[in-house]
Amino acid sequence: MRRIAIALLAITAACQPNYKSGKTKCASSDQSCPTGFICQNVALVDVCVDLSTANCAVPGKYKCSSGDCVGKKSECPSSGSGGAVGGDGGLGGTGGASSGGDTSSTGGIVAGSGGVVGIDGGVGATGGAVSNGGNSVVSSGAGGAGKGGDAGSGGRSDLSTGGTGGSIGKDAGVDKSSQPDVTPDRLATDAPTVVLTVSKTGTGGGIVASNPAGIDCGSQCSAAFAPSTPVELTANSNATSIFTGWSAPCSGTGTCTVTMSQAASVGASFVFGCDVGTGAVENGAKNPNNACQTCQPNKTTKGWSNLTSATGCGPTVIAAGNAHTCAVVHGGAVQCWGANLSGQLGDNASNADTSLPVQVFGLTTGAQSVVAGSKFTCAVVSGGVQCWGDDGFGALGYNPPGSSPAPVRISSLSSGVEKISAGWQHACAVVSGGVKCWGDNMAGDLGNNSTVTSSAPVQVDGITAGAQSVAAGFYHSCAVVNGGVQCWGGNQYGQLGNNSPPPVSANPDFNSSLVPAQVYGLTSGVRAVAAGDNFACALVGTGVWCWGDNSGGALGNNSLGNNSFVPVQVNGLGSGVTAIAAGAGHACAIVGTGVWCWGYGVSGQLGNNSTTSSPVPVAVNGLGAGVTAIAAGAAHTCALVNGNVRCWGSNSKGQLGNNSTEPTSLVPADPVVFQ
Repeated sequence: MRRIAIALLAITAACQPNYKSGKTKCASSDQSCPTGFICQNVALVDVCVDLSTANCAVPGKYKCSSGDCVGKKSECPSSGSGGAVGGDGGLGGTGGASSGGDTSSTGGIVAGSGGVVGIDGGVGATGGAVSNGGNSVVSSGAGGAGKGGDAGSGGRSDLSTGGTGGSIGKDAGVDKSSQPDVTPDRLATDAPTVVLTVSKTGTGGGIVASNPAGIDCGSQCSAAFAPSTPVELTANSNATSIFTGWSAPCSGTGTCTVTMSQAASVGASFVFGCDVGTGAVENGAKNPNNACQTCQPNKTTKGWSNLTSATGCGPTVIAAGNAHTCAVVHGGAVQCWGANLSGQLGDNASNADTSLPVQVFGLTTGAQSVVAGSKFTCAVVSGGVQCWGDDGFGALGYNPPGSSPAPVRISSLSSGVEKISAGWQHACAVVSGGVKCWGDNMAGDLGNNSTVTSSAPVQVDGITAGAQSVAAGFYHSCAVVNGGVQCWGGNQYGQLGNNSPPPVSANPDFNSSLVPAQVYGLTSGVRAVAAGDNFACALVGTGVWCWGDNSGGALGNNSLGNNSFVPVQVNGLGSGVTAIAAGAGHACAIVGTGVWCWGYGVSGQLGNNSTTSSPVPVAVNGLGAGVTAIAAGAAHTCALVNGNVRCWGSNSKGQLGNNSTEPTSLVPADPVVFQ
């Protein structure tokens, strides 16, 4: 909208005809032109012309504020970068009017003042328009007052056009200074606003968008909104991340609404991970291909070092063998690491050792538990048993015997298997309340009143119902039956705990009992049993009792070398224990918010930053709250801590799973990173 102006040739007084051009006094008359005017011939008529416009080389031409000479004022060009100041109107017969300066294309201009009050009142000048966000803060001039009319109001003093001047005659001037400006520049810049800023944090990525529109973060993480506007923010993570929540003034993971009373900022946190379907967050190390993997319907995970077992997508069971370790992960997959000379990792590939987990061939779902023997491994899969690795004594439980680098099914144990345990070269399972064992039977390990090795599971004498759990050691086995403990097999160190020399067996070198014997004093209240090489421990209530070989202090009763044929109380562990595990010559327990170990410590398997054995429990360094499972191997130990598997002790074959070639770790190593 161009400002309203009366474009004149700056002629405000007429000369008489035939006067000589260029004089301030005409040749045929004594009448002079007004001060500031000279005579010029304009269209063959001598007239008085304003000196400010009479400086063109060609007579009768109008000199624009830009310096150009044109035929008339309306032909003057607009200013390229900021308009000129409009001139004041002159005194005339009807009141001259002054227009404002020319419209600027980029910067704002200052408008001229209104015309001087004439006889009938001149029309006030329109203020200069501001184009493209000009920065003038000077008011445009007020319009001239008409005779009997009101003066027009001046323009706004900020980024606006000037007001319209007073009207001619008796009509009152119109004040337009308070009317809204509809130019795009005004809409974009004139209204007061406050700014909302979103800061994205964390290892992941995603987009935050606002309603009303403005923030698309992504690309634009701040925007201006009118005061009192409620702005609703929504966060959406990308395919490889999880949105974990807002920071103040919002919280949680839903929408965030901020009412814009003043400038504000909100944080949005995204972590690298996948939605596991239950609101859990998985934010550990990513796998090499950076992709999510399905572990259960509507649940996904990555290759994590930090998994959540409660979701079914994290490790739920860990097992430690002679020099290898395994875990059930990803909702039923089994992965193993460490020694693999006999195929005990089950990857159906080379027999190379590995310090990182490998996927057990074919076991990507359905596994409920896993156990590790000396050089073989077994898992309960959909209620049946599958084993792999060394089968030198029939430990894989199938015919014809032979080692296997991939899982093989035990045909007679296809369903009903509840618990399982692996010893040196034999294994046992709780099947529908009874106990069956297979493998080496040199010392009566299988409990079937025989010393004949069997590659097929055999029934343990007298335990056909009531069994709650089972544990297999080097040459002996134990089971919790109806709350009490019974053991069978070798007893040369008192590992059967029955406080009496057993009857002479078919193999007296082991002082064996070929059938289950009642452990002295443990007839009720037993929650779990664990078998080491030549000793055993039981969780009774919330306290720990052990018996058998004590050469390295494995009984934990503050003595060394004094074997015991009956259970003895482990020092300091009379209560507060939730789980136990036994290795070759050491044992560990989860106590309250940490792990305590005792016995042989020469490889750092006690985890207390020492290689000294201890006949009493010592605290494992750095393991606080969140320990849910424990497993002990020949000379290493592992714990499930807040969804991480962390191991310590011997690492001769990579059994700590931390991708390290260091031979030992005296404290828990970095978390195992699964595929």
